[in-house]
Amino acid sequence: MGNKDTIFLQERRFYLERFMRKMSRYDFIINSQEFQIFARPQGLEVEKSLNKLPKLSSSQLYDRLKEATMTDDLDLSDPDRDLLETKLQEF
Repeated sequence: MGNKDTIFLQERRFYLERFMRKMSRYDFIINSQEFQIFARPQGLEVEKSLNKLPKLSSSQLYDRLKEATMTDDLDLSDPDRDLLETKLQEF
């Protein structure tokens, strides 16, 4: 925020544009509410807007992850499925 050096700002812009191009490869990110708030903020209160989003349950997060990675947990054994669910809840 405080550094207004032209070279610094150009570098930051370059890397932000690079980041945005890489993110655009993933529909599940681009179409998420979180990314839409980040990319098209209403004023400067991005963090407040993000905090207003409803908190997702572990099963909702799990479903999002399955959809994003195009995996089917039905192919997993019960212990493997339980382990993944536990890891997600811990995360």
